[in-house]
Amino acid sequence: MKAVTIAQISRVAVPLLVLASICACMPSKAIVDWDNASSADTIPAYEKLIRNFPDDKKYVEKAKRRIEELEWEETKKYDTALSYTGHLKKYPSGQFAKEAAKLACQRAAGISNIQLAYNFLEQNTSCSNVDELRNNIENWEFELAKGDKAPEYAYFFLLKYPGSPKAKEAVQLFDDKLYVRAQQFGG
Repeated sequence: MKAVTIAQISRVAVPLLVLASICACMPSKAIVDWDNASSADTIPAYEKLIRNFPDDKKYVEKAKRRIEELEWEETKKYDTALSYTGHLKKYPSGQFAKEAAKLACQRAAGISNIQLAYNFLEQNTSCSNVDELRNNIENWEFELAKGDKAPEYAYFFLLKYPGSPKAKEAVQLFDDKLYVRAQQFGG
C-alpha cells in the first residue's frame, strides 16, 4: 500500500475547504427569494415564496404577514362595510381584525342596496347599528311592495313584518292591488 503524503492530502483538502467556505457564505435560496419577493412587494411574489419554501417557517410567516398587510391596504381603499367584513372573514384573528370589525360596523349605515344589506347582516350580527340596517331593509322592502303592481309583494311584506309600523298601510296596499287585479280579470 502506498503512503499518502501531506502534500497530496492538501491538494484535495484545501480546495474542498475553500469550496465549503464559499458555500457557507452564499445566501440560501430562501433568502434570495425573500429579497426578490420583498423587492417586488406584491401578493403573487410572496405567494410564490410560500409555495417554493413551505417548510421555511421564518420566511413563510413573514410572507403571510406581509400578504395580510397588502390585502388590508386594498381593503381600506374600498372602505366599505363588505370589504372590511371580507377581510375579517379571511383573517378573523389577524393583525387588523379589531379595526376591520369596527370599520365594518361604521360603514354599515352607508349600505344602500338591499342584497348587500342582507349579505352584511348574515356575517355581522354584533354591530350596534344592526337594528338601523334592519329598519332600512324593511323600508326598502315596503318601497318595493308599493312600487310593484302585483299584490304579492305587499302580502309578503305583511308576512315578514306583521308588527311593522307600516303594516296598516301594507294591508291597504294589498287590498288596493287585489281590487285592481280583480278588475283586470273581470271581477
